[in-house]
Amino acid sequence: MLGLAVAAVLLVTENLRAYGYAVGGTMGVLALARALLPDAAVGGLAVRSRWLDAATLATLGLAVAVLAATLRLR
Repeated sequence: MLGLAVAAVLLVTENLRAYGYAVGGTMGVLALARALLPDAAVGGLAVRSRWLDAATLATLGLAVAVLAATLRLR
């Protein structure tokens, strides 16, 4: 929740690159949580198998961060 709240503040302040990094980083933290914590502790993150969920979150988080890094803002 905290990561998404920070991302929302960055979006409102029109800092798009930092917003992308915050969302990507939050997804990375969620991937670690899904990989390391038991199913009962992660709630809605437990959708498929542990490692498939973690790999999906990590891949999407990395993609968001890469896209944020390649933004051409004027």
